[in-house]
Amino acid sequence: DKTIQQSLATAHMKNILILTISWAVSSFRPTIIPRSPFYVKATNKILNKWGNELFSVSSTTTDLEETAQRDIASMDEWASACGVERCQGFQLVATNKENEPLDVGAMTTVDLPAESPVLFVPSHIIISADQSKNEIGYIEAAENLFYKLGTIDHTPYFYLFLKILIEYELGEESLWYPWLNSLPRYFSTGASMTHFCCQDCLPPLVGNLALSERTRFRQFFKSISYCDLISQYTKADKKLAKWAFNIVYTRGFEDGYGDVKIVPFGDYFNHDTNWE
Repeated sequence: DKTIQQSLATAHMKNILILTISWAVSSFRPTIIPRSPFYVKATNKILNKWGNELFSVSSTTTDLEETAQRDIASMDEWASACGVERCQGFQLVATNKENEPLDVGAMTTVDLPAESPVLFVPSHIIISADQSKNEIGYIEAAENLFYKLGTIDHTPYFYLFLKILIEYELGEESLWYPWLNSLPRYFSTGASMTHFCCQDCLPPLVGNLALSERTRFRQFFKSISYCDLISQYTKADKKLAKWAFNIVYTRGFEDGYGDVKIVPFGDYFNHDTNWE
């Protein structure tokens, strides 16, 4: 097989994503991702001492257990319904090794000329930090905390983080529910590691970077309390917050114009440095 290199180009005028390849792609037989719908049917209600409901989260939300299956097929159908266009032979395939959590990447089954357009994602499903902040509103207490801690440059990621939490609470009512339901549950990021792993199991430089990420997550988790649009149930759910944090920092990218964006479906292109 010939080596391929995938490069990301964003058309800023219409906020669309177009992916191109720099070398021809060899054909190969992909692993087919089966449809595997999984929904958590539960009513997450908080009651006061008289039994009255204070607030609730949607009864159909994404299962965050690490062993939960990822519904790739429904997300693929959702993307097409939203107007995502792809080149001939484009497929989402399993890229993980045996006995590893499911990992999914974009590949093609046909040879394509260099610089061919590969994927088009319409702007209305791209999640933007600036747009999220406009929807949520300026959160003064949170931004003051970020400024005090010297992490003001992470503020856009924080608003994306809140957006993911809000859409999670909406469950199936969210436009992005099929995409959220397809995302990984298992992460090996610094935020997901224990303090022992960061300090005693990693080389000093890597360990310090992982500890910094753990500290940043704690800051994000604390700052959820300043957002009135998020329920108390979610504000207390550290597992959910950590999942949303990992989604933002593993799939978000700076667009070069001061905004941070996540491109659903486009985020399935393999961004590993050891590409083949």
